[in-house]
Amino acid sequence: MEYVVREDEKGIGIEIREIAERSVSETLLPSTPENLRKATDFAKLLAEGLVFADNLPELAEDFRTETA
Repeated sequence: MEYVVREDEKGIGIEIREIAERSVSETLLPSTPENLRKATDFAKLLAEGLVFADNLPELAEDFRTETA
């Protein structure tokens, strides 16, 4: 699996790629340098726990709630 912190017009988010044909992504926070650090730290936690793509939406919602 590959854990990617990405930034686009919607903000900073996480993408988990299980295989080349499948990935799931979630926008977490607006784009700021501090939010990039938070998203990177969150991606590291996901990678340490070997989180699968199917779990990302629920974990992202928990993350957004905790950082609000």
